[in-house]
Amino acid sequence: MSKLDEQRIEYGLILAAGRGTRLGDLTEELPKALVKIKEEMRVIDYILKGYAAAGLKKAVIIIGYQGEKIKDYLGDEAYGLEIIYIEQDLDNYGTAKAVEQAKALLENKFFIMTYGDIITEAENYKRLIKAGRDLGLKHSGMLLNWLKEIKKGGLVKFEADEEIFFEFNQDHRLQKKEKEVFKVKSIKEKPDQKGGGWNSAGIYLFSPEIFKWIAQVDPSDRGEYELPAAVNLLLEAGEKLYALKSRGYCQDVGTPADLDYLKKFLDN
Repeated sequence: MSKLDEQRIEYGLILAAGRGTRLGDLTEELPKALVKIKEEMRVIDYILKGYAAAGLKKAVIIIGYQGEKIKDYLGDEAYGLEIIYIEQDLDNYGTAKAVEQAKALLENKFFIMTYGDIITEAENYKRLIKAGRDLGLKHSGMLLNWLKEIKKGGLVKFEADEEIFFEFNQDHRLQKKEKEVFKVKSIKEKPDQKGGGWNSAGIYLFSPEIFKWIAQVDPSDRGEYELPAAVNLLLEAGEKLYALKSRGYCQDVGTPADLDYLKKFLDN
């Protein structure tokens, strides 16, 4: 058994450097992670509470726009988690480079990662970690959520992975008929496709191997080093990436409409 097999998954990474321009006036003086959702709960509170409930011990937050306000709000500890801040180098901008900023801390560890504007039930973090553990910590994993208009997201195509099911069944951890764990075939950002589809939710359990693929990412047409490009490089190389469909809510807070929807959903 390798050291990776034996390790506890203790770190959660949060990408919270962006401003969130689509939220308009709400982020004129606040980073997106501090937008209020309900009562005194802000976006980052929901993420950190979920991380703590999933058994994580440390949260690494990549900050940028109005980052000092996140520091002032959270301090060095929140929800029982040690908080570690890393400021993003804006000369190398993009979500892939944001993850790479934490390489010195995480290059020998499996870790949970989420974009800083996504809220989901704590149970989904737990399920992602459990699936990784049941697979012997051999592969990265991702969470999926359903979008009614998949052209706005990243379409994930997948199939039942017989080897993954077999490994689970060895210890009777998962019945094959449940079809809970899937092998990802491809991810296509902003597909030209009508209707709904399973979307890359922006929440992962990453193997330290992800840093190898991040190092190979070229700038996109927008001039950014984007994390989905690293994930696609992993897939193109024949590496396995497993996926779980989210349960309950899994919602980004990208626009005022998204925010209103989430508030109403949580009220109900």
